[in-house]
Amino acid sequence: MRCRVMNGCVLFTLLSIWSFASWAEPESASPGSLPEIAAPESTGQRLLKRRVAILQRLVRVPPRGPEGVGKIKQILDAVRDEEMDRAEALLAQVEAAYTSLDSQAPGDIFNFLLSNLSAMDGERKRHQREFVVAANLFRKALTLVPPWAIKERTTHLVGLGRVLHQAGKFSEAGRVLEEALQLAEKNLASDHILLADVLDALGELWVDLDRLNEAGPLLLRSLAIREKQMGGTHLLTAKSLAHLGRLRTLQEQFVHAEQLLQRSMAIRLAQLEPNDPDMTQSLLDLGNLRFAQNRLVEAEPVLLKDLVIQEEFLEPSHLDVAATLQALAMVQLGLGKTDLAEAGLQRALLACRLRGGADYPLLGTVLQNLGMVYLKKGQMGEAEKYLRQALLFTERLYGPEHMRLHGIIDSLADLLQQQGKNQEAEAFLRKSLSVAENKLGKRHHRVANRHVRLARFYQKVGKSDAAEYHYREGLEIERDLDPVSREGTQWLREYAALLREMDKPIYAQLISALADSIQAGKPFFLQGLLPGR
Repeated sequence: MRCRVMNGCVLFTLLSIWSFASWAEPESASPGSLPEIAAPESTGQRLLKRRVAILQRLVRVPPRGPEGVGKIKQILDAVRDEEMDRAEALLAQVEAAYTSLDSQAPGDIFNFLLSNLSAMDGERKRHQREFVVAANLFRKALTLVPPWAIKERTTHLVGLGRVLHQAGKFSEAGRVLEEALQLAEKNLASDHILLADVLDALGELWVDLDRLNEAGPLLLRSLAIREKQMGGTHLLTAKSLAHLGRLRTLQEQFVHAEQLLQRSMAIRLAQLEPNDPDMTQSLLDLGNLRFAQNRLVEAEPVLLKDLVIQEEFLEPSHLDVAATLQALAMVQLGLGKTDLAEAGLQRALLACRLRGGADYPLLGTVLQNLGMVYLKKGQMGEAEKYLRQALLFTERLYGPEHMRLHGIIDSLADLLQQQGKNQEAEAFLRKSLSVAENKLGKRHHRVANRHVRLARFYQKVGKSDAAEYHYREGLEIERDLDPVSREGTQWLREYAALLREMDKPIYAQLISALADSIQAGKPFFLQGLLPGR
């Protein structure tokens, strides 16, 4: 009898400590903090509360023997698969069967349930962008989960991987998510819905790290599983469509990206409130697609609508607001609304520093874009300060040979050139070319672009022979990849201008004729038309 009472006391104590540590909220804001406006609950938040309510009831029901343990596992499977009605029905059966605390529960069952509670609370903190707290809760869940709970361990690893990814801890996130993938592929069916979650999380990480060719197959597999298991109109299917759409935007496959993002938005429009975070994310994705297509006039109202919705329900320093401000600012900069772009980016910078942490990835993007704004405004000191901060941040977070460095290097090179610091500008541009060749190989459009950037630099500083060499290199790569590209046509016209400066009028005339022919839809080959080296 004493043993049974002690088990009840232990369970009560664990629940009391858990309830106090995980759910207590401060009654008032800390001094100097910004006032928060309560946001309406999203579909995900309501689902999370329902999960936690089921688990809190479940820990109060001690199982009897293997049959009881099996029933609890069925309930947790249903919770994880978001089949809440089935979970509650099974839970009602368990509660009806176990009406007293006269059965001793195995210790690992308590840990099993507490592990799930910790992970649920970690997911809540992740949605609130409290990354340090969320990561600690997921780590706690992983220490509690018993060895036989393979699905739960996989789920907790995915949650931890997503948190680390959002917080900018890319190396650790990669290790955690690859462990989750190995665990899932070893123990789950090839079309299990949990495998889709792992593939989706790892695919998102590879997109952010510019490992686009690796991300594509993962995101396609995730989408196929979700469509098969959950149907074409499920919200998780919409999430897969959105993630694949972002990838296609980065790959400049704009028609496909548009189709994917519009399908995702249609699913969400039918099932979500306009202020749901997934709904506002759809608007941000669509705005970013329009920006990538240089459809700035269409992008601006989409992003303004997104910002209005967010500002109505979120505090000014919320990181989702910062992401929209950053995207909108770049559109406004392109439209010549420089002051608006500056104000938006300064707001985003404050939010990133206040809420994001030292490694929050958006911080580097905001610093870079502020540098571009001040460069355009002619405020060279401010521009250089922000661009150098962005360069140091990006090199530290992504490594010294990441493709994200290109935009920063280009802007810094322009600035240094305007300041007459040609030697340093040249070094930056050569580094950019080297990075592109090492990462992409020598026959890639971005490598061609790097050659042309160098050619323009050498032309401006009067090094005509070096300029001609890099124009030729860039044009020959582009000819092999896309002989009728619009950008390649513009490069031909720039090359013709250089040849005129070099007193090579006949060759300049031939190159100009080639550009005219391509523009008219009647291309002919560059081979044999370029002057000898």
